[in-house]
Amino acid sequence: MTSVYHEIINDSITVDDEEIDELSAQGYDEDDRLPTLHIWPKNIGIIQIVFGFVTVCIGVLEIFYLPLVIHPEEEREIHLGKDNCYGAGLFAGICMVLTGSTAVRASISRRPTSVRKFFNLTIFTLLLYVASAVLLIVGYSVKWTTRDQYPVDSYLYEIHIFVSVFTMIGFLFIIATFVQYYETIFCGDFQLCYNWFSCCLRCIPKKILQKITNSVRGNT
Repeated sequence: MTSVYHEIINDSITVDDEEIDELSAQGYDEDDRLPTLHIWPKNIGIIQIVFGFVTVCIGVLEIFYLPLVIHPEEEREIHLGKDNCYGAGLFAGICMVLTGSTAVRASISRRPTSVRKFFNLTIFTLLLYVASAVLLIVGYSVKWTTRDQYPVDSYLYEIHIFVSVFTMIGFLFIIATFVQYYETIFCGDFQLCYNWFSCCLRCIPKKILQKITNSVRGNT
């Protein structure tokens, strides 16, 4: 004859097994429902790394190498000034390399956190490229970077033209990346907009934040 104690133990084991199975099923469903991108940014990340690296190399030539090598007998200070647009191309190239690296990482790991980091850095790099493009245009318009502003036979003017060209090409790539992924990542399955609101407005309940996010998503 089975005692009451054994019946209680058996019932608890059965309930625990059912809960474990339910949790396992929920975890499996969540993995199946992980957000995904229509095209993972691996190829565009590689292109960004290449163009960013070339831009960085040319920026190093403009700011560090050529001023020291062309006239080694003269004491020339390495500086970020009007003649190199305050290193706009160099900083833009560095951020482009970082953005491309996060794009490749997001494509490999395919985790939502990696995708959000990639797009956050894309937005920052886009803003930096806007500032760099404006600064380069201003430099040409107010004659900061005309040929007569550089020493004769220094090739700094030609190098600055290459910096400007590669910066503008990188600007086009970063715009294409933003346009291609902003809807899916910012207001789509990855809910970057919701993460921004929840990070900046922690005192607001999650339900209200979700309504705000859904309204923004509906407007887009």
